[in-house]
Amino acid sequence: MNDLLDCHGNVTDGMRLAVSSLITDGVIGSATYHAETSSTNSDALQSIQASPTDGLPSDHLPRLFLTDRQTAGRGRQGNQWNSSEDSLTFSLLVEFDSHSPHADLTSVACGVAVSQGIEYCCAPIRVGLKWPNDLCLVRDGQRRMIEKLGGILIESSAAAPHRLVIGIGINVANRPQLTNGHSTPAIALYDVVERRVSREDLLQSIVQSVTESLRALSTSGKEVVKAYRSRCVLSGRPITLRQNDSLIEGLCQGIADDGSLQITGAHGQTQLLRSGQVHQVRLG
Repeated sequence: MNDLLDCHGNVTDGMRLAVSSLITDGVIGSATYHAETSSTNSDALQSIQASPTDGLPSDHLPRLFLTDRQTAGRGRQGNQWNSSEDSLTFSLLVEFDSHSPHADLTSVACGVAVSQGIEYCCAPIRVGLKWPNDLCLVRDGQRRMIEKLGGILIESSAAAPHRLVIGIGINVANRPQLTNGHSTPAIALYDVVERRVSREDLLQSIVQSVTESLRALSTSGKEVVKAYRSRCVLSGRPITLRQNDSLIEGLCQGIADDGSLQITGAHGQTQLLRSGQVHQVRLG
């Protein structure tokens, strides 16, 4: 086991045992666990870039990169995502077939899978998805108020295009303090379920859900698109989306079959957007 689980610093015994269980059960192939690191996504990318050809063998994948404290994490559009023991922060390094007919739905599949993993541990809450990468709370089926529980950041390296890094961060006990005025208001799982949520159980549930979802995606994409649509908190809302230096306004029509966001403008034209960040969500 020691060659498959690499621990650094004063890591917690409970989380170390949870990671060992994921390896023993064959959910993941190996893991690196830091008490503190700058960014789990950076750690995973560096492991690729250090030796893209002779690096980890396939039977060591998926590889989990886990930390108790993240000091220089990042989200989309240069946003920061730092964390402490009050959060769950990790990345998965996985095999990736960019030529798969459903490769474009990887982000969609991950969003659905993480939502399901959270719900398994925290029933009866319902987790919604704010395109492209935010995990949000849906209270009593009402979607007028969006609060962010966490996020997903998927990255790759030109050094190893056949591998993908999936970064996941969840607010478990406390909500972070946000400095960006356009950020979705944050909330923690404790605020919702009003009881202690085990980081160990949450890690195991989410990792298993993500790995199973990615395997299922290799054969079919229809079900994951359907599942995402049922969770999309932007559908039917007037939104403003920032794409590079441009702002795009319109009514969100949810996601298309390829996972892109559909926005209908004032003159009835519909755009399909593969990238960008939702800058503002208006009640409607």
